[in-house]
Amino acid sequence: MPAAGMTVIFLWGCEKKYERPDRYAIDLFATEAAEEIPVLSADEAAERSDLILRTNMLLLADSASAAAKKLYVYEVQQGRFSKGNNDSTAVWPFRFISDYEIRKPAHDDSASIYLQKASSYTIITNALNIRFQAVPYAP
Repeated sequence: MPAAGMTVIFLWGCEKKYERPDRYAIDLFATEAAEEIPVLSADEAAERSDLILRTNMLLLADSASAAAKKLYVYEVQQGRFSKGNNDSTAVWPFRFISDYEIRKPAHDDSASIYLQKASSYTIITNALNIRFQAVPYAP
């Protein structure tokens, strides 16, 4: 009887949990985390843009991803152009593409969207009849 008790204690005492040593901790994405995305000031974005659209009715119409790149198609139901175009020539709903996700403004708040003539994604812009894209790194 005492031998059986010793075996149970012995097995209980030999249990070892694996502890990972810190010397193997390598951050594979340290350079990506250190890189900050440059954000243009409002004046710089206005200089680069062909149109500035102010709206609070921004809708995400579609999004797609291919080869680790995302593409967003936005639709604006109504808004006001503060540069480059007047409301009489605007066709609503107005569509544009973007490489980055644009934060949707609050219902009573309007956002300024800086747009330039679409120079990339020609197949998509021609198929969807989109002429403008968001200025990269705009606020």
